[in-house]
Amino acid sequence: MEHQCIEEDYSVDRWMVPYTGTRGCKQYIYGKTHPLRYKLWVGTTRTDYINWFKPYQGASSNVSQTYKDLGVGASIVLEYADVLRSKWPPSKFHLFFDNFFTSIGPIYSLTKKNLYRTDTIR
Repeated sequence: MEHQCIEEDYSVDRWMVPYTGTRGCKQYIYGKTHPLRYKLWVGTTRTDYINWFKPYQGASSNVSQTYKDLGVGASIVLEYADVLRSKWPPSKFHLFFDNFFTSIGPIYSLTKKNLYRTDTIR
């Protein structure tokens, strides 16, 4: 993020990265041509430029202590929002995320931080 230009629209999602090496922390996905993959939490711009990522390390091991009570999905969204705020404090951002990350916690917190959001609800 050091050399990135400021943008207004950002997305938070999870990516599965194929890997055939011998390291741990991979997830097995049945029926895929490359069944062993790493799961990453990723923050991108609207042009799919990755400007933040965090490896998935299990359900509770990589959840920020600040947002631990909100759950994994909400804490990932709010951590990414904090990263954006620390880089460009006065700017307004629009975050996009899917129903995995949607709950009342991030909706309320993002509104309180004066950030816009578009999310899906089931």
